[in-house]
Amino acid sequence: MTAFFSFVVALFVTLVAIPPLIRFSRKLRLMDEPAARKIHHSAVPRCGGIAIALGTILPIFMWVSVDRGILSYLIGATIILIFGVWDDISPLNYKWKFLGQSVAVLVAIHGGIVIEHVPFFGLDPAPGYVTYPLTALFLLGITNAVNLFDGLDGLAGGCVLLTLSVIGVLAYESDGLPIVLVALAAMGSVFGFLRYNTHPAFVFMGDAGSQFLGFTTAVLSILLLKEHHQALNAGLPLLLLGLPILDTLSVMTQRILAGRSPFAADRNHLHHKILDLAFTQYETVCIIYIVQALMVCSALAFRYESDATVIFVFILICAASIISLHMAKTCGWRMRADMVHGQFVEKRNLWLREQTWLPTFAAKTVRYAVACFMVAGAFIPAAISPDLSVLSLSVAGLSIAAIVLLKSQSLIILRLSTYLATVVAAYLIASWELDSVVPAWIIGAYLLTLTMALIIAIRVTRRDLFQVTPQDLLILFLALAVPNLSGNTLGQYQIGEVGIMLIVVFYASEFVLTRDQSGHFTMRIGSVLSLAIIGIRGILS
Repeated sequence: MTAFFSFVVALFVTLVAIPPLIRFSRKLRLMDEPAARKIHHSAVPRCGGIAIALGTILPIFMWVSVDRGILSYLIGATIILIFGVWDDISPLNYKWKFLGQSVAVLVAIHGGIVIEHVPFFGLDPAPGYVTYPLTALFLLGITNAVNLFDGLDGLAGGCVLLTLSVIGVLAYESDGLPIVLVALAAMGSVFGFLRYNTHPAFVFMGDAGSQFLGFTTAVLSILLLKEHHQALNAGLPLLLLGLPILDTLSVMTQRILAGRSPFAADRNHLHHKILDLAFTQYETVCIIYIVQALMVCSALAFRYESDATVIFVFILICAASIISLHMAKTCGWRMRADMVHGQFVEKRNLWLREQTWLPTFAAKTVRYAVACFMVAGAFIPAAISPDLSVLSLSVAGLSIAAIVLLKSQSLIILRLSTYLATVVAAYLIASWELDSVVPAWIIGAYLLTLTMALIIAIRVTRRDLFQVTPQDLLILFLALAVPNLSGNTLGQYQIGEVGIMLIVVFYASEFVLTRDQSGHFTMRIGSVLSLAIIGIRGILS
């Protein structure tokens, strides 16, 4: 339950913090202006890193037992954040950046965050003259690698999310609760940020966010191997952080071979090369997500294998990626993006849109199905903790206050209450023995009906306001791949089934929130009623 709250609180803190930060970004000079090497064509706020840090750190203070290692991480991450925000406001000389990063790294090492086991050094800890320089190089390298990797909407955040998900699973295997909670807090923050950062992005994470996430994943990787799971292969961080490492090494190698500084800016990053093959931003991010997912899945699959095996797998995936890009460029191959819908598809859509009754009927079916899911889930006879009760009542009270004081509920508060109510409903359903009361086929029939209604509602709507995004690949990966590859660690919790349920309900909720304004009242009533029932049940139990 604490892990659930760590994720949810981080998610909602980030979701709520970003809109006001966007509003004041220009006054704070946190704007990313267009440039020759950049993909965007207009100024975009780069305040997302502040929201990510707030969302990550708050749950740590609330639920994590702050020992020496966690405290040194918090201090180091704060230093990274301060220098990152400073750099976002007024670009710093690389010497100042390196100074801030070095201080943060020294704080972390002083707090005991040190790589002790090194590939090919056997089971005993490596000597200090190897481990301390290697730790400093690793922390500095990953912090900057993620920063350099942040070149497209959702790219760095999504890849870090994949890494954190596997770190969380591995820490859970060994009862490393502090690592699990920090990883889930960072995941929740990234999820909230990606809601605004998926192409076309409304906000960037900036150097503050990318360096913060890089430092966080590097520290968690070290703590995972050092304190909680010494049976894991020492080379596992190569796979956990595979693509940022590959991208940084390949870019710097090319710059050195060309006789330029390894820190000089250019267009030799992996995402630039994929874009040069005429892939869209959407396709490029999806491709990189898939390769990074292959890396982290390999980390799960080979976590207990030999040093040589892990390093060989890493080199194999890197070589396949580099060779594929080189061959495509050499052969002059380019992706053709001018794909046209088939005639049958167009006629089917036109026929659907000619049924004047269908748009209203489909939209009503979606909105009432989601509202019923939230309210019905609130009555599930499962245990409700005091923390969940307080959180539910707080959000319900916030929603009611917004309705009473503002005469209308803002979309961000409505989205907050709706998502919380659906997540809690799914959580209660997952923790209840359904088969003994409600046959499983009823849940399946409900999800199938909602899916069909949603597909029809999307088809008959002419405006293209709802689309599948690269973030959906992340959700599918977290819902299906991670639980299945983790063995019995997560499989016992039916995360895949609950993940599919949440995907369908989240899509349906987003459809109502963005395209069915007349359904907002139904969503308000359903979410507030659901959260109020959950909160009251928690108090009375």
